Parts: sequence; structure tokens; C-alpha cells
Amino acid sequence: MIDPGIIDRLRALVGAAYVRTDEASRLEYGADALKRGRPADVVVLPADTAEVSAVARLCSETGTPLVPRGAGTGYSGGAVPAHGGVVLSLERLDRILEIDEASLLVVTQPCVITGDLQDAVEARGLFYPPDPASLRRSSIGGNVAECAGGPRAFKYGVTRHYVLGLEAVLMNGDIIRTGGRVVKNVVGYDLTQLLVGSEGTLAIITAITLRLIPKPLTVTTLRATFATVRAAVDAVAKLVAARVVPSTMEIVDRSTLEAVAASIGDHTLAPAGTGAMLILEVDGLPEQVEAEARRVADACREAQALEVLRADDEAERERLWRVRRGISHALMVVADLKINNDIVVPKGRVPECFDLVERLKAKYGLPIPSFGHVGDGNIHVNIMVTAGDPEAVTRARAAEAELFEGVVALGGAISGEHGIGLTKAPYLGLGVEPATIALMQRVKAAFDPAGLLNPGKIFPQDVVPLRADVLRIPEASASGNNTTSGCYDRPMPVIAVVGASRDRQKFGNRAVRAFREQGYTVVPINPRETEIEGERTWPSVLAYPGPIDEATIYVPEAAALRVVDELAAKGIRRVWFNPGADAPAVVARAREIGLEPVVACSIMALGE
Repeated sequence: MIDPGIIDRLRALVGAAYVRTDEASRLEYGADALKRGRPADVVVLPADTAEVSAVARLCSETGTPLVPRGAGTGYSGGAVPAHGGVVLSLERLDRILEIDEASLLVVTQPCVITGDLQDAVEARGLFYPPDPASLRRSSIGGNVAECAGGPRAFKYGVTRHYVLGLEAVLMNGDIIRTGGRVVKNVVGYDLTQLLVGSEGTLAIITAITLRLIPKPLTVTTLRATFATVRAAVDAVAKLVAARVVPSTMEIVDRSTLEAVAASIGDHTLAPAGTGAMLILEVDGLPEQVEAEARRVADACREAQALEVLRADDEAERERLWRVRRGISHALMVVADLKINNDIVVPKGRVPECFDLVERLKAKYGLPIPSFGHVGDGNIHVNIMVTAGDPEAVTRARAAEAELFEGVVALGGAISGEHGIGLTKAPYLGLGVEPATIALMQRVKAAFDPAGLLNPGKIFPQDVVPLRADVLRIPEASASGNNTTSGCYDRPMPVIAVVGASRDRQKFGNRAVRAFREQGYTVVPINPRETEIEGERTWPSVLAYPGPIDEATIYVPEAAALRVVDELAAKGIRRVWFNPGADAPAVVARAREIGLEPVVACSIMALGE
């Protein structure tokens, strides 16, 4: 908890009415849309940039963690106070400051709701295209912090393409202004784009200048159904080949359609045999829209669409969108815990992504409804599980880890718009090399040397801590003992990677490389291989002739149960149980025989 003296100083800065310490407020501001988190120690609601600066300066001086928060609609734990401290709610910074019609821009405070901003500029004949599904609930500041996308990204791009300038507060209280009111600006480093998508870990955004475009005069919506996902994606490929650029291309798979139908009690949403649905929109000048709508319909029919419908009026348009807008609520009918992933793959590999999901469904016996923005390859994969079933939750976590590995193997990324936050931090090492992560950490340390601003986000908590003295990857000392500089003064341990793999996209391979980068002596364990990443492999930890300090396990439950006994016999105590190896029975057995289990992804881990 925070010292009462600090709370008194916060009250003096922003007013007693805007400092909350009651349990209800602490709980409410301690979670985001995932409804999981930890209570805030104190909630502060500043009125303006000056008050934000004063609160940041106080937290910096007292070493108090500070977590910025917008509307709290995120799905990655980005606004959750993982390390306690002050939750800084920006909800009072909720005004549109200026709409400049001549310069095609709007200046806004961060907690304006995105849909309200769109309404305001569209009333002037202008258009702000990014449209996340949460646009009637999420704030524009949160959209900037996460670089939100939405259905219109294929044609219009995502949030970062519209941010011209920012006002922001650093952790030490300094107020900075980046970019400006012009589209072309190459003066110095592009700090504006660095802050976009930084998830509140580098600075607190207090004002945003956004680029606008003229509002399209006409919008037409079509819906097409197909027997398979592949047929639906083929239709998209035909559109791209014909150089038709719909403003929206959404895909919904069979599992999701069935969930929506059950939720709203309407089984007429799609014809029998539908395996996938596309929702498409074209916009622009009336004559242009009419021609492109015909081409969209023709491409869908060429791809063997079961049915193509076109909205004749606004009421019909709303009906066609009913499926997409009802998904979030409908999925809770499937199960009470939704593990929501917003993976992204190259557009041409979307069919393989859905194939991957089908394999995961069969392998783990879980419903996994999927839908999303097929035009840009950003698919929302929802692993549904009963929260009270520990065994099912374990399978879901293993499925999620395998999903991420598969997506990266397809040339994609583990997040397209929700961000990394807390939930995906253990997987940052997938697709991001250790040297790149180290550079990101140095950027973080430059903005926030003490690591107080939104701590615990993006970076796995088993990597080098974000401290000002951690500015380089450790190197081997002249004596041959591997040591780190700064926060570690002892020799780096020997670590066994059980389940090491030759496949460079697998966790078991990335772990070998990541630990070696950090100066560890790595002992790969795999009885079917002789060498991995230039390191000799061993059939088991017992076969290795020297001492081993700790281990990280990348094998399934059945094998893990055998491995833990071998680790104990070898005298190893600290063991990382990664997704797939972290079944309750395995962890319980480890504790029973005296091991010290760490249930987390261990890529880039450093022994403490």
C-alpha cells in the first residue's frame, strides 16, 4: 500500500474529491475488459496536463508506480496496476479541443470516446476512419496507446496513420510535444510514432492531433456466405486481384455464426451449410460505389458464394451487421472464460491460419470461434473454456502457446491491435529477437529510468529488469565465467532446456538462443537430436556430466511428470514450467519432491 503521506500530497495536487481509496474504486480501476487484475492502491483523476505532470513528478520522487488509464476497455491488461501504486485515470480529459476544417485535423484530449469524436467530425463532412469494435466505449487515447485498428484498416489504415502530433507527460513530470499540425515533418526522430502503440509505458498522452479526410458520400454493405473459410478467402483474393478496395472486409467462421445464432435465437442469419461469412463495404462517390459493389458481388459469386445480399437501406445495413456486432456477447454463451487473441498473418496465409485453428480445436478439444479483419489478416481467435475447470484451462493455455508459435511460423505476429500488456508478455520472444528486445528496453529506460511508468507490461518479467543501469546484453568475463553488469554480480548459471528443438520457430529453440544471448551455459535436452544451435544435446539431464543450476521445460504433461523426477535426482531446484508443461499434476509433483517451480514462459529468463 502507498504511504498515507503520499495520498495526502496527491489530494493537495488534484483535490480530495479526485483521489479515491475506497475498495469499490480500487477494484473497478484495477481491471480492464478482461475483468482480471489486482486492486489499485489509489486512484487519481487529474483535470489537465498540469495536474498529470504534478502527479507524475510526485510518483517519480517517491518511487511510486504510476499506471495511466483511459476507458479501461483493453484486452491485454495494459491498464492493470500489476505492481500496485497509483492508477491515473484520464477520464476528466474528455474534450475535443478543436476541429480545423481547413487543415483537415482535430485536436482532442485522450478520454474522448472514439465514436463521439467520429460523430463530431462527420457532422462537419469530415472522416476519422479507424473504427475498433469498441468505438462506442473505448477512448481515443487508448486507441493511440494500443495503435487500434478495426474493420476499415484494409483501405484506410490504423490509428498510427492519422496521428500527427502528441502532447505527453514523462515519468519525471516533464511535458513534451511531438510532431505538429502538418502531414510532412522530418525534424528529428519521429517520437510521435514511437509513442503510438507504446501502451502507456513511455509517456502519458494528454492531447492528440489527428489527421482527417473528407467523409465518403456513399456507403454500401454486402454480405456473402460460403461453404468454407477457404472459399471466402478466395473471394477476397479475387477482389484484390481485380484492384477493388472495399473499405471493410470482415470474416466470421462457422463456430462464431452458430454462437451468435444461439445467443439471439435467430437461425436465419445464414443459409444451411455456411462455413464462413464475409461482410463487405464499399464507399466513395455514388457512381463509384455502385460499380464497385457489383464487382464485389461478382467476385463472391465466382468464388462459389452460397448467397450474396446487398443492403438497400440503413435498416437493412444494420441487419447485415447484426452478426458481427453480436459476437462478443454471443461467445459468452459458449463458455464463461474467453481467451481473446488478436493474431495477424499475411493476407495470403489467412486460410492456413484457420487450418491451424482447426487443428488446435481437434488436438485440445476446445471450442475456438474465430473472426476478424480478413482484409489485413488480423483474426480474433477466441479459446473458450470453463473457468472452473483447471484441466481445461491448462489445455487452453497450451493451445494458446501453440497458436502463437504457428502464427509466427506463418510470418505473422501475436498481436495486431490489442497490444502485449500483461497477457502476451511471456510470448514477446516469439518473432522478436533478443537483441531487438534489449533495444526496446533501452528505449524504455531512456524515457523512464526507474521503471515506474506502467511497470510489468510488454516485457516478460523474467528478462533483465528495466533499470537505468541495465543498458546492454551481458558479456562473458575474461575469466570465462559469464556475468551480467549492473543488477547481477554473480556467475550466470547453467540451464537445461528440456525439449529443445531444431525448429527455430519453436519455444524450445528460441530458449536455447535467448539464454545463450544472456550469457548462460545452455544444456539442450533432446534424445532424438545430437546438436541444436551449435550446442551438443543430451538425452536427459542425468546424462550431462556437469552440474546444472536450473531448468526450463518445453515438453507435454506426460513427459514432464518423468522429467521432474530426473531434475530432482540431478539436484536441480529452480524449474520453469512453460505452457504445455505446467499442468497442475506436474507442478504439484515438483513441489512434492522439493523443486521450486516457476509457472511462466521462460524465454529470456535470467536466474535471480
